[in-house]
Amino acid sequence: MVSLVLHTQGFQPNKDMEEDQSEKLYMSPTTGLSHDEWTETHGYANDDIDWSFSTSPSQVINVWVLDSSSYSQFYLTGLATGYHLTTSASGSGSFDVSSFMGQTWYVIFWNDFSGSQSTTVTYNVVFNGEPPPSNKRIFITKPDSTTEIILGSQFTIEWHTSADIYTFADLEISIYKGQDELALISSGTNNDGSYSWSVNGYSPSGMSFRLFQPGTDYRLKIKFSSTTYNMTDYFSLITDKLTIIEPKINSSYGAGEPIEITWISDKVYEYLNIQLYKVDDDAGFNRADFLNQFRIDSINQVPNTGYYRWNDTTNLQSGTYFIRITGSFFGAGALDESDDFTIVGNASIPGYSIILILGISSLMSSILIYRHLNTRKKLEK
Repeated sequence: MVSLVLHTQGFQPNKDMEEDQSEKLYMSPTTGLSHDEWTETHGYANDDIDWSFSTSPSQVINVWVLDSSSYSQFYLTGLATGYHLTTSASGSGSFDVSSFMGQTWYVIFWNDFSGSQSTTVTYNVVFNGEPPPSNKRIFITKPDSTTEIILGSQFTIEWHTSADIYTFADLEISIYKGQDELALISSGTNNDGSYSWSVNGYSPSGMSFRLFQPGTDYRLKIKFSSTTYNMTDYFSLITDKLTIIEPKINSSYGAGEPIEITWISDKVYEYLNIQLYKVDDDAGFNRADFLNQFRIDSINQVPNTGYYRWNDTTNLQSGTYFIRITGSFFGAGALDESDDFTIVGNASIPGYSIILILGISSLMSSILIYRHLNTRKKLEK
């Protein structure tokens, strides 16, 4: 994969973006290209793409192939990541796409070589493999390309189908990140037009590693059969942007002293969970090492106002602590963690109470003995 950068700001292609077509063979089209102009052809493939081209007059050009997501990004911004096929005045080859999910691919012929002159490019491109699925029987309305789904929330997936797919048919719903299938959301939901998806952000097995991370390249696939399915446009998974201001690094609190917690947030979440963690200093602290962290307490459903006063600190032991704030939904994940701070607690001193009592008793005994001796001396006089 190589970064593909359009040099001319605001440049548009030679011809308008064509609608997707199911034809596999494009018969020797010719296009005139001035310096830094490009043209494209596209089609559905899930096996390989055979390509050939020539230029007249002879002119070295670049030939690229992009998947549909990268091409959309390239068309809108001039920036993309693609596969470079050749830099030459003519050539041919085959590009293997069998390891990718079947989709529309774009082959770009670009006259951007330094010092290039106008030329006419003639090309043949064949998109090979099984025909595209019959997507016209399943229509997904939510999510779409403008959708942002909060990790840890509930989201309703919506669709409708052609009449021949009956209501009680089992539909399979899965989620993809780019080309990779991440998880099966439902192995068989009724074709009733909606499904409530718990975007919990963790693997179904309940392990602690995150399955979903914030990103813009997620898609859902709804499948009726191996040849009847559809996929959504790319949508985004997001989290609240939250920064803990206090406690600050190296702050120190005594046992029983309240901890003032403040933060700033985009307030995507209405409620938050605030957790207090103690670090095992003797084990060698590593914030990423969950084995050396001990959650002392958790306050759930805290209003996202930017302030919380943690009063219950009387019985905390001396040591290093930090605050972790998470979304209130299950699996929403940590939004931020505070700097380390310390608590100096009486409960952590072994035998402190006993030593204090013995000390007081000893002092009282000394005072009594001193007074007794003084009284005897006065009587003897």
